[in-house]
Amino acid sequence: MKKISLYAKQYLIYLLLLFVFQSSAFAQKLKLDKEWTTNLKSFLESAPTVADINNDGRDETLVAGQEEMIALDKNGDVIWRWRTRSRYMTYPTVLKREKGAALIFAADNSGQMTCLDGKGKIVWQKDLSAGSEWSASVITDIDNNGTYEVIQTDLTGTVWMFDALSGDVIKQTKLTEGKPVSPAVGDMDGDGKSEIVVATNDGSVNLLSSDLEKQWTYKIGGSSDTWSTSAPVMFAASDGKAYIVAVSSTGDVYCLDKKGRPVWSYPTKAPVASTVSVGDFDQNGIADIFLITQTGVIYRFDENGSKLWNIDMQGRSLASGAILDINNDKKMEYVFSTQRGNMFVLDNNGDVIFNHQFESRTINNTPSFGKISSSSRLDLVLTGGEAGLAYCLNTPAKANTIKQWASYRGNINNTGSWFGLQSSKHLTMIPKNLAWNKVFVGNDINFTIYNPKPSESPLRAEAECIDPNGIKYNSIASVYGNEGELLLPVDFVLPGNYKVSWKLLDAKGKKLIEGEKIIAIQPFGNDRAIVTKAINELNSTIDVIKEVLPLSANALRSTANELKTKSSDLFPMQESFPSSDGMKKQLTIDKTKELNNKASETLNICDVITDARSL
Repeated sequence: MKKISLYAKQYLIYLLLLFVFQSSAFAQKLKLDKEWTTNLKSFLESAPTVADINNDGRDETLVAGQEEMIALDKNGDVIWRWRTRSRYMTYPTVLKREKGAALIFAADNSGQMTCLDGKGKIVWQKDLSAGSEWSASVITDIDNNGTYEVIQTDLTGTVWMFDALSGDVIKQTKLTEGKPVSPAVGDMDGDGKSEIVVATNDGSVNLLSSDLEKQWTYKIGGSSDTWSTSAPVMFAASDGKAYIVAVSSTGDVYCLDKKGRPVWSYPTKAPVASTVSVGDFDQNGIADIFLITQTGVIYRFDENGSKLWNIDMQGRSLASGAILDINNDKKMEYVFSTQRGNMFVLDNNGDVIFNHQFESRTINNTPSFGKISSSSRLDLVLTGGEAGLAYCLNTPAKANTIKQWASYRGNINNTGSWFGLQSSKHLTMIPKNLAWNKVFVGNDINFTIYNPKPSESPLRAEAECIDPNGIKYNSIASVYGNEGELLLPVDFVLPGNYKVSWKLLDAKGKKLIEGEKIIAIQPFGNDRAIVTKAINELNSTIDVIKEVLPLSANALRSTANELKTKSSDLFPMQESFPSSDGMKKQLTIDKTKELNNKASETLNICDVITDARSL
């Protein structure tokens, strides 16, 4: 008997899964009608860009072919083709203007940077210091003065800033290590000016100010070719602050704050070549981060680093997924494609509601969305790799449906950022600290409520927690005006699962918002961890300031010793908690809460000192 190769086995598994997905009843809850297929007769390595480039009120499709930029109309017919000097390894960037045609930007791998108008005519061109690979142009009003700039990198590590209209070089700077990929741009510190985050193929993440001055570098590790280097993203979390997510070539995910300090990290155990997608997937006011490994595993994390999805699609992917309401159910779906040309749509629960096998494979391809065809509904465009095919599918969604991440880098400006939670106009009820590693003994679960359209009658916020013994904790509050808060006291002193549910009702009792989450708790684990973290942060801060601020260092050293002593004294009480009487249990809870507050206060002090030193 002939032996079956490992590759053949893997391919048979893939075909079996494909058959299961396509045959199951739940896999085709969504219907997408094919509008057109166009053979562009060019090798297509990147995702399309969908935008109204000629101000006709309807979107066109832009595709970077191997050596040319191609524009398609509503029927998939070619409007124009413009040939560049060398190979494109990028995604077209579009600046829409109120008057006149849009401007289109891209750099090729010979270093030719070009701005075209919506008719495919050259507006300006510049030569970079070297070619550009897998680094899209980014459009931004970087200093918020009403004029737009273009950010572009090249293989020497140079980061360029051009005037979008004239092409004049405003400034340039050079990163000392590695080859950059697509930057992310957004306001990280709330000063009204944008910062730029650039990852390089040597495993470095760099933050540049609005005038291209480097603020910090953080090493996430690994090294890779530019095609397999993941581009970083920015996002706003529920606390209103901006964060960065970057993924190393070894598959380690890092969330960094504005100072370049790690907030959380997670090992996916597989390389990640694509960018990351960010949105508020379940619309609960907490950001969600999506990524796909090269082995086809989809990870979804919340903004606190809690893993929500680990879905193995058995299909290699080099592209992030889109996040939008594609079927008018007022919930987000996740849309992505694999390198074998199979496109999936997952619903809010992670279940497959649509998949389709195209005739050709897709490469770095996130579906893009817009109003393209004659239909009033939203259209989806996908390009098909070496076959040179472009596909347009009509979706059930309205053209103005909610789109949180609608293309490879999020939007037609390729900013690689999502700040939807900062500008949200939706009614929200958000649990601020409801994660397995965020709850502490004696601390309340804190819900914040935002009502964009308050009336004279208050809303009613309710929350409930059922602990592992079935004991219920309830809390109710009336919400007047735009903002409110609900505190749910829970004693997290039993091991096991805690089921937390919440809802927001109007004056008539109509349910406006509801949510539910189950978290597993190991009693006193988080409490000991925050004390240990505070002691470690104190020691690190002492090492930094002891030469220049000896008295402050001594004060911090005393605080560290106090935390160590109190933690040691409290440990036996926590260990004997299950067998203690009621009085001693309450004393243990009170002392644990007191120590937690001291540790949290200490961490804030260390942050203030660190921030002060960086000024």
